[in-house]
Amino acid sequence: MKQIHILKTSSDSLTVATQRLVPVASINIGKHSGYYISEDASIYPSSDSYDLPEVKDIQINSSDIEEDGYVFLTEDEYFLISNIVKLLKDLKSHNIDIDYIKYIKHRGLAFNIKSSQVDVIVGTTLFNEKLTKLEKILKNKSSSSTTTLVELDYTNKAFITEKSL
Repeated sequence: MKQIHILKTSSDSLTVATQRLVPVASINIGKHSGYYISEDASIYPSSDSYDLPEVKDIQINSSDIEEDGYVFLTEDEYFLISNIVKLLKDLKSHNIDIDYIKYIKHRGLAFNIKSSQVDVIVGTTLFNEKLTKLEKILKNKSSSSTTTLVELDYTNKAFITEKSL
């Protein structure tokens, strides 16, 4: 639950308005699982289970877990988590399902396309433009019996590496 508002609407009635957190990805905090990233870049625990992409290889200190279970983020962590949320939103608008997202130092964000052998590095900005380019690349992909690495983190360039399985 993100917020609860109780409003007195008349002398004898109360209205309760709630705002729920909407999870967009799962993330482990230290060795703790069961944490989710919301669409507003908050990290919170939940006993519910969701079929969402996993965020990997991002180090967030488990000592930053507050009493209510929410995770305190530094400015840099918040910036990174916000970029992940933006990328997830753009992936959804392009109908690209992924297994996971990870952060690669000095390269940016990378993900694996669900049910494929395709890994993609997109950097840290201009996700929508890069995903449009990715759609064109995937249409021309030579074979499903290859693993593919698509690097889109360079300006106006795409590097594609294919390996036979």
